[in-house]
Amino acid sequence: MRKQAHQTVPAQADINFERELWDAARPHQRPPAPDIGLVAEVLSRGRPAAQPWPLCSLSTWHLSTGDGVSILQEIFDQVLDEELSSQNLLFWFILRITRDRGIQVTEEQEKEIRRQLDRLDTDSLIITFDEDQVPFIRGEDSVDEVITLDWSDEEVDGFLKDISGALAELVPGAIEELSTEIYHQLKKDAPSMLRAHRRDRRAYSKDVSSTWRRPLDLLESHIQICVEAGSEFVAETAKDASIEQPLVFGVLARLHARACRVANEVLCLLSNGYSNGAHARWRSLHEISTVVAFIAEHDDELAERYTLHQGIDSYRAAEQYQKHCGSLGSPPLDKGELQAIAARFNELKKRFGEDYAKPHGWGAKALGMRNPRFVDIASAVGLDHLRPFYKMASYSVHADPKGIFFNLALFPWEGDMLLAGPSFAGLADPGQSTAISLGQITTRLLLVTEPNIDRLVLCHVLFKYMDAIAKEFVELQSELEQPPAT
Repeated sequence: MRKQAHQTVPAQADINFERELWDAARPHQRPPAPDIGLVAEVLSRGRPAAQPWPLCSLSTWHLSTGDGVSILQEIFDQVLDEELSSQNLLFWFILRITRDRGIQVTEEQEKEIRRQLDRLDTDSLIITFDEDQVPFIRGEDSVDEVITLDWSDEEVDGFLKDISGALAELVPGAIEELSTEIYHQLKKDAPSMLRAHRRDRRAYSKDVSSTWRRPLDLLESHIQICVEAGSEFVAETAKDASIEQPLVFGVLARLHARACRVANEVLCLLSNGYSNGAHARWRSLHEISTVVAFIAEHDDELAERYTLHQGIDSYRAAEQYQKHCGSLGSPPLDKGELQAIAARFNELKKRFGEDYAKPHGWGAKALGMRNPRFVDIASAVGLDHLRPFYKMASYSVHADPKGIFFNLALFPWEGDMLLAGPSFAGLADPGQSTAISLGQITTRLLLVTEPNIDRLVLCHVLFKYMDAIAKEFVELQSELEQPPAT
């Protein structure tokens, strides 16, 4: 005995309305993903036993360096467009309502349903069921009974909500699966990618160094002279252990060594076309130059206040660490160590006063200020005229809005380019500024004790280098800033 079930499908307007619900939840009519190194294989298209709708997983693909960042989204949207078409939604909904009514649809019947949906031009489907598939009419006398299966709006809404829930569960898993695959694929491809990148980087750095050869060679020579002059002077001065050197000498020697290191960092950045980074490092060099000048103009009392102020900085740093170590997943400071740091902090405040505990409190007494700032120290030694350049260099240090619009590494005719790498532009300011600041620091060190002819001559040599370096950088920058011929 065979029974016939007559299923009424929603009117076309209802189908379109259901489709619009999905279009509102994801991009509409995205184009197919282009074949540019990424291959997607859609697996597990069958419906899970507990969920009569399709869930897919993008699990096999290859991502080549340089592909667009939206490729996976395009693939995913393409799959959704295919799987959540009007025909597919109707197909899975029909299977769901038949299942809910106790009818188990066979694989052959599923194929017949799909065939009718693909050429659907009426408002109903005709599916023939065996008697044992329709338990609620089993045993009746009618042989060819037509059964109409209707559904409510609540069933449609429930189906769509379940689809949404299934997708919400699918996406996180798909993202984790894809990210793991991409991670391993990129690690595998990294050697060849890095070889190409490093080859291009070396070629570009070579071009930058070649273009700026004259001023860069002069700057490198200047830095090396300063390094050797400071090293020899410190070694010679400290050679006689019987003579106790002033504390000022020791402080300036340390600051000079640090200044030479920073100057070499600037040179490295300039030689590779990173003028903004070089300018940011010069900013530190200017601070060193200012502190060196201030200490050199005073006695050992100021030098002592400066060196001991590290106890204040250590206490502030320990406070911050203790506050955030839990969030960082790091162990807290030992109680005894923390007590020793706090004791030192209190001892310094008691000795030098409350103002000493402020950021530049080591200079408070010499400046006659309770809360001196760096700009006050610069003004005291006559370096406040460099404030505009210091401010300009700060754009590459801080995350202020000016820093995302001002770019030293762009030529005037390049416009508002979003530069993410090296450039031929902008080397003049950090280059000449570095030469001047390092020369000033070295001169202050060489003259901290009674000068001799050798050191006086060397200081004048450094002045000549500073002038020549500034001239070469500025002239070449002017040439390069001319718009290219059209």
